[in-house]
Amino acid sequence: MNYKLFFPTPIQEVDPINDNIDVCLTLEDGSQYTLVITTPDNLKALMKKENLSYIEPSLPFCVVDKITEDNIKKLVESLLNDEKIFLKIYGSDLTSLIQ
Repeated sequence: MNYKLFFPTPIQEVDPINDNIDVCLTLEDGSQYTLVITTPDNLKALMKKENLSYIEPSLPFCVVDKITEDNIKKLVESLLNDEKIFLKIYGSDLTSLIQ
C-alpha cells in the first residue's frame, strides 16, 4: 500500500534515543492518521519527570528503539497489515474529524 509521511516537527530536531514525535500518515485512499512515536528511554524519562512507576493511560504510543525515518517506515508498514486494525488502534483517524 502506498502512503505518505509528514513530520510536523522535523525528524532531525528530535533526540533519536530519548524523545517522541508526531507522524502524520496519508494513505492512498485519502484517509489520514496521526501516530505518536516514542522510545523506551523517553517513556522512562516521562515516568521520572512525573515521579511515577507506570505510564498513565493516554493515546497509545508506538515504540521504536531509535527515532529514524527507516524505523518509522517499518513500523507503519507493520500497522498496515491485518486490514489496518492496528493502525486504527494506534493512530488518530483525522479523516473522520474532517468529515
